[in-house]
Amino acid sequence: MNPMKSRIKIKVDIMFLTLAGMVVFFLTVGIAQGQPQVNADAESGTFKSGASYTAENFRDPFANPIQPEVSPDGGESNIIVPELPPPDMKIQGIFWGGKFPQAIINDKVVKINEKIDGAQVIEITKDSVKILFGNKQFVLSAPAKDNLESSFNKKTAEKGGNK
Repeated sequence: MNPMKSRIKIKVDIMFLTLAGMVVFFLTVGIAQGQPQVNADAESGTFKSGASYTAENFRDPFANPIQPEVSPDGGESNIIVPELPPPDMKIQGIFWGGKFPQAIINDKVVKINEKIDGAQVIEITKDSVKILFGNKQFVLSAPAKDNLESSFNKKTAEKGGNK
């Protein structure tokens, strides 16, 4: 091997080891400064930490974020959670006669127990789809049923009512 190349390799190795040693030194000094000093009391067997923690002006991370209403007599009353309306859903079709009924809602095919727009489909009948949203059940009627009822009402009105 060329003596000049071996000297360069030795210098590079020395620089690398020096740099690695400096990184390790600064990391250990930084870690040691970030941790509190712990003093042990030999007689009592207790440890005293140099750091203290106070949680003034901070919320309790374990507290319920929904605050209950307080009744005038000082006791807590029931928690009132605002009801959300169900998402806007339009039924385009229902496949009801098979083993697994399905519905087309907002251009998506769904089965029972599937979720769509945050609502869970819980029942599919030939005339409607029942969904669960926010612990409340809603019934979506099929568009054909609405059209039949409106056309029936229109025809009976033209004939002068039921005879």
